Formats: sequence, C-alpha cells, structure tokens
Amino acid sequence: MKRICSAALTLILILSLLALTACGKNDGTPKDMQLVKGGENEGYYFYGPEEWVVANVGDIACTYASKIDRSSITFAQAEKPEGSVEEYFESEKAKLPYNNVSVTVNGEDCTFGNSVGKKFVYTYEYKASADGTPFSYTAMQIFVSFDGRFYIFTYTASNSERSDGQSYYEFYLEKVSSVIENFKLTSKSESEDTKAEYERDHEGHILVSDKTLSGFKMYVPDSYKVDHSSSMVSVTNSVGANITMSQLTNTGLTFPEYWQARKDSINALAGGTLTEIQANVSLTVPGTNRAMAYEYTYVLDGVSYHVYQVIVIESAVNGYVFTYTASEEHYTEHLSEAEIVLQKITY
Repeated sequence: MKRICSAALTLILILSLLALTACGKNDGTPKDMQLVKGGENEGYYFYGPEEWVVANVGDIACTYASKIDRSSITFAQAEKPEGSVEEYFESEKAKLPYNNVSVTVNGEDCTFGNSVGKKFVYTYEYKASADGTPFSYTAMQIFVSFDGRFYIFTYTASNSERSDGQSYYEFYLEKVSSVIENFKLTSKSESEDTKAEYERDHEGHILVSDKTLSGFKMYVPDSYKVDHSSSMVSVTNSVGANITMSQLTNTGLTFPEYWQARKDSINALAGGTLTEIQANVSLTVPGTNRAMAYEYTYVLDGVSYHVYQVIVIESAVNGYVFTYTASEEHYTEHLSEAEIVLQKITY
C-alpha cells in the first residue's frame, strides 16, 4: 500500500512539474506576449501582444490588433541613411500619400529595448468619411542603429474615440510601451543573412502585402526591398526609387478636391516648389471602377523629386492611393516597373 501511495505521489509530482512547465514560458517570451518574429539569425526578438494577429511579410515583422481594428506595429531593417536621422525622416515624410501631416515629436532620444533610438510622432488625415470629414491617425516611428544595422519601428492607430473616451492610439500605448521595453537586439553575423521568402507570381514578382491588413495584394520586382507593410505598403530599390500603396476608403472628395489638398500638403512641406505636369488624367486599372493619374515634381533639401500618383476607386466604399517617387535622374528608368506593379495589384 505504501508503495502504491509513493508511486501515486511521485506521479502527481511529475504531472505537477509538467503542468508548471506548460503554463510557464521558458522560451524567454514575456508574460501576455508572443514572439512576432525573431532569433539569432534575425538579429532581434520582437514580442507583441499575445492576442494580436501576426502578419509577417518577408523581411517585415508585423502584428495588428484584429481584423476589425487595424492598429498595427511593424519592424523592419532598412538601408542606413547617409545623413542624419532627422534628414532621413523629413525625406520619408514627403513620400507619405496623406494630407495634413503634423509632427508632434521630432527626433527625441529614447530607449528601445536594449538599445537607443530616435522617436518621431506625427498625425495625418487618411480615409475621409462619406460626408468628406477626414479620419485622423497617429504614427510613432523609432529609428534604431545597432551593430551596424538600421531599423524602423512603427506603431500606427486611429485617433477616433473609443467608448471609454480614449483614442485607439492612446488605448494601446501601454501595450506598445511594453513591446518597446521587451525588444531585444542581438549580434548577427554576415553568414547568417538569408533572403526572405516571399510568395511569387508567375513572372517572379514578390507579394509584399497582407490583404487582410492592407486591403490589397501587391507584387513588385524582387529587386525592391520592403520598407513597410501594414495599412500602407512601401518598397524601395537600390537607387531610392520608391513605390507606396495605401487604402483611401469612402473619400467623399472629388478628384480635383483631392488633388488640391495634395498640392497644398506638398507645397507646405517643400516650400512651394511643386510643379504640376499632369492632373486628373483618366486611366484604366484592372479591377477598379475609375482611376485618375497625376504627375508632378518638387524640391526638398536640394533634391528634385519626380512623382507619378494614381488614385483608384475600386468600389463605392474603397479607394486607394498608388505613388511612385524617384529622384529626377532615376525617374524614367524605373517608371515602367511602377506601371507594371500598378497593373498587377488585386483587391
């Protein structure tokens, strides 16, 4: 009988230890979080809220709140800027296809996990409602240099008010702070670098967007590197030519009204240097009901940029902004690539 009791107690002890092991996270994952992406071969460990959806795309690590709430956090390695981080931010801001971009935090030093970074926070107007009232969003970006590499962390959420009185951006700040606090950057040898796996189409173009999060599937040449992939998708090639695509739902604006708002926004940023080449030119884009093309140039920090932008209306409730931007000297050589990308997009 004693032997039976002893064996039973031993079994209970083993089962208890197994239960404790199963309940506890011995892999280093912080409480109430999940590993979005990471490992020694990645050079970092990105932990996000455990209830959020993981939507990694190639080199871009991404997680978002839910299929209804698109508040998102992304993390990606980027080319190290030649000038200061502040100059880099200004040039990237000019490429944003949004109106009334307003910076509230401009290059503030901050702690980022086991490293340090420069933080920028800005608001912008995106997705106007049916009556033309713009929706407002806030983005927090942290630029981090570590072990010779350069990374961009981005948190984006709506400024719309929740039932508890907070904006969505404010509501998730505590979770985002925990994500930042638990970020771990590690060393990464050159031999560990591997090319990210992407889904490809029959012509070898790579899929760089998650349709649930962005609203579309976009394929680009594999010579482009993905900078960002959430509600806005951004890719750049080796000479800095950039393609972005973002949703613009229930615009409530006419094409000329949109174009005027866009011109005002760029001129405010680029000192009135915008030169219009063409505007409100009707275009045929597969899968859409209507599309208008715009071409213009502007000068920022002494560099002349050339832009080809297309507004597409896919349905009564969904529209998108496609933008190709390059320096004047490289604009023509990569324009055909951008036109092919636009024609390949599915909604």
